[in-house]
Amino acid sequence: KDCYMAIESSFNENIAYGYWMQHCKDSMDNAFGTRSELCYETNAAFDSFKVRYSYPAIYECRDSWFLKYCTDCQNCFGCMNLKHKQHCFLNKQLSKGEYEKSVKELNLDSRDGIERAAKIVKDFYLTQPHRAVAIINGIDSTGNYMTDVKRCRSCFFAYNAEDCKYSAHVLNNIHDCYDVDTAGEGSELLYESLNTALSVSRIYFSNRCWTGYEIEYSESIDDCFSCFGCISLKNKSYCILNKQYSKEDYEALRKKIIEEMRANPYKDTRGILYSYGEFFPVEFSPFAYNETIAHEYYPLEKKQVIVEGFKWKEKKESDLGSLPKDVFACDHGGQCNDNCARSFRLISAELKFYSDMNLPPPNLCPNCRHSERVRVLNPFQ
Repeated sequence: KDCYMAIESSFNENIAYGYWMQHCKDSMDNAFGTRSELCYETNAAFDSFKVRYSYPAIYECRDSWFLKYCTDCQNCFGCMNLKHKQHCFLNKQLSKGEYEKSVKELNLDSRDGIERAAKIVKDFYLTQPHRAVAIINGIDSTGNYMTDVKRCRSCFFAYNAEDCKYSAHVLNNIHDCYDVDTAGEGSELLYESLNTALSVSRIYFSNRCWTGYEIEYSESIDDCFSCFGCISLKNKSYCILNKQYSKEDYEALRKKIIEEMRANPYKDTRGILYSYGEFFPVEFSPFAYNETIAHEYYPLEKKQVIVEGFKWKEKKESDLGSLPKDVFACDHGGQCNDNCARSFRLISAELKFYSDMNLPPPNLCPNCRHSERVRVLNPFQ
């Protein structure tokens, strides 16, 4: 409800510019947060309230600034690796009065104050030990940014998941998933699929299939089962290429198609063969490599992208000229981010949020703000 520019996010209310936010409320410019409220510029914040400018990952923190790897901290500033603390400033214990005075002197209601504070905090972080991974309650699991997982190998941003491998962004009651990106809320037995959620099972080689089972090589399927090679269907079953069949005819034709796929696999422009059991060839993608999140997690130069057989989208250079009063120029100006919007507006919900939270408005466009949050994550490797 009342969400704006929220990407891959679910069960939120009044959030803006959020990426992979779940069960959050009244927050702006956050990524990978769960069950948090009144948070701003946080990264992997869980069960937290009124935390600003935090780094991965924090848990159950309250009314704090610039935290990293902290758990159950309240009224703390620039702290790292602390648990169950209150009124700490750069990990030093202060009285309540001393803490409030130290924070007030930073002038965190101004852009200059925030930038000075960020430099102080980053210099302090360099003096502290850094965790190799952020895994909480992980049993026999490897990867990073995981909570309450069992037997998850090489998984990233996984919560309440079991028996998964080579997967990212899997959330809440997930079981037996292999090679998937983004699966949620009661999904199981998924393979080579992405953006799959809401009590689904046995989804293979597909994209954005919600609430269904036994679906293969399909896209944008809702409340369907036993579909093969279909797109944009709802409440259907036993369909192939969107055509309805009886159960017996569906099973016979599906078997015949799979045999043909194995006997005559598709060959892409690089000569790679795609038989039954492989996801769609990358050349089928309508997007260029550098306009997808692949470029965020695995940045490549244009030359390497072309060699790999991906598309590349050239950045358009343009002179902003004079801007209307309600439009602001991004301080990056397109110099460090291929997807820089170069100019941006502030929506009314943002202005109210900054006023209520006594925060300065941003100086970067939403795309660059997002890129800065992704940049501080450990790589998905």
